[in-house]
Amino acid sequence: MYDVLMNNLSKTLSIIIPCYNEEESLPLLFEKLSIFLPQFKEDYELIFVNDGSTDNTLKLIQEIFIPKFSNVEIVTYAKNKNLGGAVKEGIKKARMSYTCIIDGDCSYDPIDILKMMEHVDNYQVISASAHHPDAQFYFKLPWYRLMLSKGVVVLYDIVMFKHLNSYTSIFRVYETKLLQSLEIKYDSFVAMTEIIVKCILAKAVILDFPSDSKYRTFGVSKMKLQNTILSHFKFLFEILLHRLRIKRL
Repeated sequence: MYDVLMNNLSKTLSIIIPCYNEEESLPLLFEKLSIFLPQFKEDYELIFVNDGSTDNTLKLIQEIFIPKFSNVEIVTYAKNKNLGGAVKEGIKKARMSYTCIIDGDCSYDPIDILKMMEHVDNYQVISASAHHPDAQFYFKLPWYRLMLSKGVVVLYDIVMFKHLNSYTSIFRVYETKLLQSLEIKYDSFVAMTEIIVKCILAKAVILDFPSDSKYRTFGVSKMKLQNTILSHFKFLFEILLHRLRIKRL
């Protein structure tokens, strides 16, 4: 089990950015990072994971980000591995004390990382959510997506004996040592839930952090709703089996 004692770590940061056909959103991401990173006073690295993109994503990363930022690494492969698969590839490359995973479409503003990093001396995971009472969405979710989001929170609260405002958020800061100690099995969107669940089971100290969201600014969300719902129910069942000591997560 992961050692939950607080460590006096440097506040260096690996930023993992999974990208699948993000050519429309990359200019905005560049703009947002150009505001955020000059204010971040510690060492950092940007880890772009080009997750089998079929558009100009890779070309734009190379042309836009590498000339501007000092420490950029690109992980690229031809076959799409889905969000969880891309995140796992990025985690392998992380070398800094802390790791943040962000969306390529800026649904959450990277500038909030500055505030999140203020809490790392006391928390091992800072989990951002627009569902937090002190945050808000700058868009209107379809009713079925809102029901899904709220329903998922309730179900995971029950099986985990812990309330979080979001179990599905991608936008979190982790101690890298903790994150790399986890065995992440899912390749789908459910991987982000799996990560936070396994952080809870490892008794990590977690802060529920408010962060406004603009959801997906460009293109169409790549989450396939039916498959995601089924994957969540499958994972919830696996957690119950784990609680009953029938199956290890």
